Amino acid sequence: MVKKVVALALAIVLTLGIATTSFAATPNITGMAGGLTLGFSGDPHLGDVNPQDRHVVYIDLVDTMFTWENHTPDAENPQPLTSAQIRRANIEVRASNSRVLDGITINASQSRVEVRFARELVGTREVDFDFDVILTVNRRQMRDQSLTLSGTLLNPEVEVFADSEREDISRGEVAVAQESIRTITFEIGEGVSLITRMSNNGRLYAVATATPDNRDEDLFRQHREINEVINIAATGVASGSTVRFDRVYHNYFVYSADGTFLGRGNEDFTFANKFYFATARLAVETTPTTPAEPTAPGTGTGGTEQTPPATGSTPGTGATGGNNANHNPPTGR
Repeated sequence: MVKKVVALALAIVLTLGIATTSFAATPNITGMAGGLTLGFSGDPHLGDVNPQDRHVVYIDLVDTMFTWENHTPDAENPQPLTSAQIRRANIEVRASNSRVLDGITINASQSRVEVRFARELVGTREVDFDFDVILTVNRRQMRDQSLTLSGTLLNPEVEVFADSEREDISRGEVAVAQESIRTITFEIGEGVSLITRMSNNGRLYAVATATPDNRDEDLFRQHREINEVINIAATGVASGSTVRFDRVYHNYFVYSADGTFLGRGNEDFTFANKFYFATARLAVETTPTTPAEPTAPGTGTGGTEQTPPATGSTPGTGATGGNNANHNPPTGR
């Protein structure tokens, strides 16, 4: 009899415990708080932005920025949103003008917006920017819920002189001639040297990359002998300039963008924006023609400016890059 009474008492306690348990309602974002402007730790007037710095602006996403169901934010102690809250509210971000941006995304795990500026600026002139970062909840935007970022994107400058024999501008530096220079060699990346001349106050930008664009990938598939490419984005290059390739290219057969056989990799070549490298002569070749002048002609005083490439593009081509399992582009030569 005692055992039955104890068992009955336990059953009553358990039943009462379940009956009195309450569950908190899930907090849900219903919109954005009015009268509040996005902010970040810094001045929105960014000043000079150097592409080499891989500049990123972070905007924290906290609960005081939004209106809620089943939650009251504490203005004195804002709390970061959880990734689940961001997902349920369909929070999105966009920029009013992305010309100088490499990307703008929401990093849900870090509860923040990340505004990444362009990692390269193709050209010798600075670019002023002024754009809005706009946040939406379920595709709805509060008119004042944005952040205006302004400043100037510009490459660092390197002064060069008549006695400057060799300069490295492979990270996007702009060479500025302090006097007329008859001959100067620039290292422009991927084992490529540019031999050129500059006039006084001339400005030059040149960067070589070994990343293939879509057209290059198609060519690799059509001609298995071709397995390397060099793309050169440049402006301010004087006519008559030449390029020279590092020793690693010397055993290759070199072709122009139109398929013209140019020679072996240990030779000097007239400047161009693209060179292909093959392990053997191609069965079909284009008849050699008179070498073309540089795409961005100039006398060393500036040349034709190019706008920064779109996100994911290969410098000098404007085409979206691709990946080919049979191609391993050289890096850091």
